[in-house]
Amino acid sequence: MVHRLRRESDCVIIGANTVLSDNPSLTVRRGYEVSLLKQPARVVLDPRLRTLSFSDAKIYREPDAATIVYYSCESPNKSLMASIVASNPLVTFKKLSASDDNDKRIPPRAIIDDLKTRFKFTHMMLEGGGVTAVNFLAACVVDRAIIVKVANFSFLDPAIPSGITSDVLDSAGLRLHQDDNKDEAKAEDDNVLERWCRPSQNWPNTNTETYWP
Repeated sequence: MVHRLRRESDCVIIGANTVLSDNPSLTVRRGYEVSLLKQPARVVLDPRLRTLSFSDAKIYREPDAATIVYYSCESPNKSLMASIVASNPLVTFKKLSASDDNDKRIPPRAIIDDLKTRFKFTHMMLEGGGVTAVNFLAACVVDRAIIVKVANFSFLDPAIPSGITSDVLDSAGLRLHQDDNKDEAKAEDDNVLERWCRPSQNWPNTNTETYWP
């Protein structure tokens, strides 16, 4: 499902922690002829540019898709940034003002607005992680959310709650889709899938062309 949704998106948004912990490619790979696809741009929210020192980061090393990195720190390592761009011209670094000098966090609305105006993106997929997702939900900039509750899954390390609860989704202005309900949500591969959207928004068609669940 993740690759289907990436295919429908202009970009895929993640936070720096996801890059450092998972080192994702964020490209569409499964179930499609990759050479025929226009890959979504990879958008990384990295206020302090912590990913610069991660030499094996796929978002920088792999030229399969454009990479846009948003930061807010005052003294970035410009030589390292220039070196990354020289090795992969599809990487762009963009500075935006932070909302708080302590954590340098960039307001989600500013990111969405810049992606709309500068890159003309209209369909943006927020893939993770949990902190980034909760921040975007709190800013009420999410129109639709797909919540997958995985069955029979265990962690090697202690699990970290995502923080994406029904109350958080409700406060973000989202409502459980009219075709779903909390007693019998949509099932996919034995997992429980909930679809949340703004009351003013329709859910995309679920035919074989759009690939929305």
